[in-house]
Amino acid sequence: MGGSAIAGLIIKDLLPQVNIVVERNYIPNTAINQNTLVIVSSYSGNTEETLSYYHSAKKTYQ
Repeated sequence: MGGSAIAGLIIKDLLPQVNIVVERNYIPNTAINQNTLVIVSSYSGNTEETLSYYHSAKKTYQ
């Protein structure tokens, strides 16, 4: 979300050979499976969007 995505965008630019998806959504828009590493980051902490994304991503793979 917002400024919290900057780290992911920088890593994505530095490692173009790695499939990195940076999302700023309430829910995941990409496939999540047992081989997916999901990193949820919030600059200001416990924000609604970040928590919503985390819970949605967790449900997707359970």
